[in-house]
Amino acid sequence: MEMVLASSPPGCVNRCMGCTPCTPTLVVSPHPNNNLKAPNTNRRDGYYSLGN
Repeated sequence: MEMVLASSPPGCVNRCMGCTPCTPTLVVSPHPNNNLKAPNTNRRDGYYSLGN
């Protein structure tokens, strides 16, 4: 598995409106598999950090 540093803008629609924009998050991504489709990166309803 590969560890990468990534960030994504927060999706504050219908949320508490107290989020911090564009906070980098360390994520572990599985080894790429040629049989799987790439995830849709245009979705805004994915990861939402509740921590600080």
